[in-house]
Amino acid sequence: MRYGRALILIAVLYLTTSCVPTPKRVGTRGSIRPEALEFLAESPVVREDVLLHLGMPEEISQDEKIFDYKWIDSKEWNSLVVQSGSIEVQTCNILRIHFNGQGFLESWRKHSYKPKTLLRSNRQCRL
Repeated sequence: MRYGRALILIAVLYLTTSCVPTPKRVGTRGSIRPEALEFLAESPVVREDVLLHLGMPEEISQDEKIFDYKWIDSKEWNSLVVQSGSIEVQTCNILRIHFNGQGFLESWRKHSYKPKTLLRSNRQCRL
């Protein structure tokens, strides 16, 4: 009877800990949190304000009217059930900021998607 309880305890522990997400950083930029974007609600916001708050974007359009900030949220799910030992799940995030001809903030939007293949660089994120 003692061994039965021990086996049940081991089975419960195995099932509850076999799939635990572990955050993993991919690329050079960390996640941009929503509170970091609160300054965008202030008026007026110019290109220099965005650069001071968020740093250099991964991509700038040729006319400098669009900034793309990219980052990959990646979690590695450690699993004893999967033969490889872990599953990596990524979410590609792109914060696209539009400026008008005078350099004032016009609009911004965050896009997120799950890529079909594993990405190794923020620049690999595409809209």
